[in-house]
Amino acid sequence: MSLLKLSVNNLRNLKDVEIKPSPRFNLIVGPNASGKTSLLEAIYLLGFAKSFRTSNPKKIINHQQDELTVFGQIGQQSDRVMPVAIRRSRKELQIKLDNRMLRKRSELSLTLPLQIINPESHRILELGPKFRRHYLDWGVFHVEHRFLQAWKDYFHILKQRNAALRHFVTNGIVRAWDEGLIEKADVINHYRCGYLQQLAPIFEKIGREVFDMNTLSIEYRPGWPKEQIYSDALNLSLERDKASGYTHCGPHRSDIDIKIAGQPALEFASRGQQKLIITALKLAQVALLKERTGKNCPVLVDDLASELDQKNRAKLLQALDNLGTQVFITMTEQSLVDMDGIRDKKMFHVKQGTIKEVA
Repeated sequence: MSLLKLSVNNLRNLKDVEIKPSPRFNLIVGPNASGKTSLLEAIYLLGFAKSFRTSNPKKIINHQQDELTVFGQIGQQSDRVMPVAIRRSRKELQIKLDNRMLRKRSELSLTLPLQIINPESHRILELGPKFRRHYLDWGVFHVEHRFLQAWKDYFHILKQRNAALRHFVTNGIVRAWDEGLIEKADVINHYRCGYLQQLAPIFEKIGREVFDMNTLSIEYRPGWPKEQIYSDALNLSLERDKASGYTHCGPHRSDIDIKIAGQPALEFASRGQQKLIITALKLAQVALLKERTGKNCPVLVDDLASELDQKNRAKLLQALDNLGTQVFITMTEQSLVDMDGIRDKKMFHVKQGTIKEVA
C-alpha cells in the first residue's frame, strides 16, 4: 500500500494541510520546529491510531482546538483507493476505514503497515527487552495473522496465573493455569522463531551489502532456559513465582540478541554502528514483509542527518530505492542528500505549519 493523499487538520501546528505524495520518495524540508515531524506523526496515526512521540493523545491536538482529524487515501494508483480517517478529540478516538468504523487498531495496522526510523529507534538496543519484543512482534503480526489472538490469549491466562500467585493459593490452583499458558506460549514461540529465522539472513545481508558490516547476527531467546521445555521451566520456577507474585519465565520475558562479531552490539558497537544496525533491522522487516505478503510498507525517516553521516545517508537512500516502497524523509536542508539518482520523487517545504510542494 501507498499513501496517495493526506489531509491534516489541527495536529500540533498543522492546522489545515493537504498533500499528494509521490508513491516512491518524498522529501520534507524545513527548519526545526516547522512541522516536519508532525507531518510524519499524522501519517503514523493513519497506521497505528497513535503518536510515536507521546503517549498522551491530548498533546498532539492543536492547543487552540478541541480535536484533530487526519484523512488519507491509500492503495496503488492502478487499484481501488481506500479512504482512512482518524478523529481524535480530547475524550475519544474514532477510526474509519473504507467507510467503516473500526473498534480495533490492529485492523488499521494490517491495512497500512508503517516502519519508522528516527532518533528514538536506538531504544531497540538500549532500553531493554520490551522494545526488542515490540520490534519482533510487529513483524510477526504482519506476516502471521493468527499470532495476535494467541498473544492476547497468553496474556489473559498470564494475568490469571499472576493473580493466583499473589493470593497465596495452593500449588494445584496455580498449576491449573499452566496448561493453557504452555499451549499459547508454544504458538507464540513457534511464530517468533519462524519469523526470526527468515529475518536473520535478510538483516545480515543488508548489514553486509549496504553498510559494510560483515559480522552482524540476531538470535531469539524465548524467555526461559533453552535447555528446558517451558513446562519444566514453569515447575522449577514455581516457588520463586509464589514468593514474588508473578511469573518469571515465558514469552513475556523473551528477547533477541543482536551481535556484531559475536559480541553484544550495545556493548561493542560504536554509536555510529548502532545507528546502522537499527536501520538494517528496520529495512530487513520491510523487505521480509514484501517477500511474505507482497505488501509495500511505507518507511518514515525522521531527521535523517542526525541518524547517519553523508556516506551512510547515500547508502540508505540506495537501499530504500531497491526496496521499491514509499518513503518519507525529513531534513532541515535539501543539500543533506543527493537525490539525483532517485526517480519518481517529490519535495515539500514546511514553514510554520504550512506545507508547499516544490516543483
